[in-house]
Amino acid sequence: MNEEDSRHQLLRDELDRRRSLAQCSGRSYGAAYRLLTEAGAGFRSRGGVRLRPPTP
Repeated sequence: MNEEDSRHQLLRDELDRRRSLAQCSGRSYGAAYRLLTEAGAGFRSRGGVRLRPPTP
């Protein structure tokens, strides 16, 4: 398994845990995510290109 495959697997695992938490709590995925965010849980960034603020 290469590095990119490993990263994709980690992301899939994280999503599976969130979905599992939502299902066990009887809440929607969005509600579970919001509760985790309000509780101060940290999340990985979505990745991709970061936009820089415009230069003056």
